[in-house]
Amino acid sequence: MEGRGKTRVQLLEELRELRQQRATLEEGTTAEVREKLVRLGSFPEYNPDPVIELDLDGNLTYLNPLAQQRFPDLPAAGLHHPMLSGLPSMLRPLQEGQTEALLREIAVGEFVYEQKVIYLCESALVRIYAHDITERKRAEAAVRSSEERFHAIFEHSNDAIFLIDPAKDEIIDINSKACRLLGYTRKQLLSLPISAVHPHEMSKLREFAQAVFAEGRGWTDELKCLTSTSQVLPAEISASVVDLAGRRCIIALVRDLTERERAEQILADEVKARYNYEEIVGKSAALQEVLGQVELVAATDTSVLLLGETGTGKELICRAIHHASARRSESLVKLNCAAIPSGLIESELFGHERGAFTGAISQKRGRFELAHGGTIFLDEIGDIPLETQPKLLRLLQEREFERVGGTRTIEVDVRVIAATHRDLGRMVEEGTFRRDLFYRLNVFPISLPPLRERREDILALAKYFAHRIGSRLGYPPCEISEAARERLLAYAWPGNVRELENIIERALILCRGRTIDRQHILVEIDPVAPAEARVRSLEEVEKEHILAALRAAGGRVSGRGGAAEMLGLKPTTLESRMKKLGLRPEGR
Repeated sequence: MEGRGKTRVQLLEELRELRQQRATLEEGTTAEVREKLVRLGSFPEYNPDPVIELDLDGNLTYLNPLAQQRFPDLPAAGLHHPMLSGLPSMLRPLQEGQTEALLREIAVGEFVYEQKVIYLCESALVRIYAHDITERKRAEAAVRSSEERFHAIFEHSNDAIFLIDPAKDEIIDINSKACRLLGYTRKQLLSLPISAVHPHEMSKLREFAQAVFAEGRGWTDELKCLTSTSQVLPAEISASVVDLAGRRCIIALVRDLTERERAEQILADEVKARYNYEEIVGKSAALQEVLGQVELVAATDTSVLLLGETGTGKELICRAIHHASARRSESLVKLNCAAIPSGLIESELFGHERGAFTGAISQKRGRFELAHGGTIFLDEIGDIPLETQPKLLRLLQEREFERVGGTRTIEVDVRVIAATHRDLGRMVEEGTFRRDLFYRLNVFPISLPPLRERREDILALAKYFAHRIGSRLGYPPCEISEAARERLLAYAWPGNVRELENIIERALILCRGRTIDRQHILVEIDPVAPAEARVRSLEEVEKEHILAALRAAGGRVSGRGGAAEMLGLKPTTLESRMKKLGLRPEGR
């Protein structure tokens, strides 16, 4: 260190003196002289790094001034000093004649040194040059840490990330989400050209790339991607320009829009449904009573439970309530609980977080979130799994829930209208439906009459369906003959309004849009009840009612889907009535 303050002239003068000493020492022949000659020849005193010399037995023979300053404890510690750690194992190869330099890194305190160990044949000494690389190692660690952070962000992003070179139609790099999104392995996806991912929109993709290069910063558009299974995937792409080793490339964040389009579809087809009063046809007293109840409850936010057989028009009544309420400008979201597998019903109702279960590759909003501010219609509520009922009860009570796999509490303002053809009271007694949930849903029950109890509406409904379905099929307006009307009135209609609609559609196709006649009404009329009998005894009506239920249930009295369940009776009660009326279980 003391040589660093000397002038160039002084150093040159000392160098001349050293050369003179060398010339004088060259005349000697002792080992000590040869050692001095070697040292003088390399001038370790002026080396900018610490220099250490040892003999082959590990004894220190020389420390240059910088080594003395950096390692003052080295002479006392000897081979136990961190700077000389592991050195004995390196001496043996040197003793055996190995002369090439050995490189290694040694940490001493908070400093890191790159050691260069060489063997001086002339003096049989080992010389160590210790180059301080602490700052370089810190810089490398900082770069490595930055790379690791970038890699973590890159790999764990919720969006698929593509690094592409549009000019070469090349995918340079992708993250794991990109592979999962398109269904490829990393190797497969990197081997594909960009055109294989966007085969249907290459011209649009080229325009998009030109816009990104022209703008130089973020640019967003919607494109379609093709997955490994040839599924067309709607996606939103946000891209920016990056320079990569002289290449102008694009880094693109790709977001799957399938869930968004699903939500928009729900909001378009179900959520934004607007009620048309013309869809509820009829002037019977039973129907007018139902509509009166609709008017009463619509102005409130009370939960409504619609009860009635399948096909009685529960969804139409739900729409009527929503349309007449203060929420009419908001969403009406429908979910048929019987149509969703029990393992997925909770996800459909409340949504799920990414990774909540196998196949949950992205976050999904549930129907309750989509219905926020509006109304949700839970059709076939009796089919909701028992294990999901507590979470639904909590939502009805607290107006809050968590998504499947989530911890964040979400608050919603939703009016609930539920519907079922089941006897929920009996299900409560059997333990298949929670009592407290039943009470929460059954605040304002509305019972929808079956079509056989509003027979005066049958012909009006038939005429309405003939006109509406005929327009859809492209048929001119057609009439319903007197014989066909009599047949319609004579039938028990176990499938209610929905069955009537289907029968009229079939009749229109059979008559080819002309007059609907008796032979076009394909229903089985009970011969016991004459077609012209418009007024029958109570016993006859009850017998016809039970026979219709037995036919619809395939002759089964009890059990799920049995006649007793359809009629809302206990199996023992129904069997007692059948015995009194002389009816057998097979319905004959």
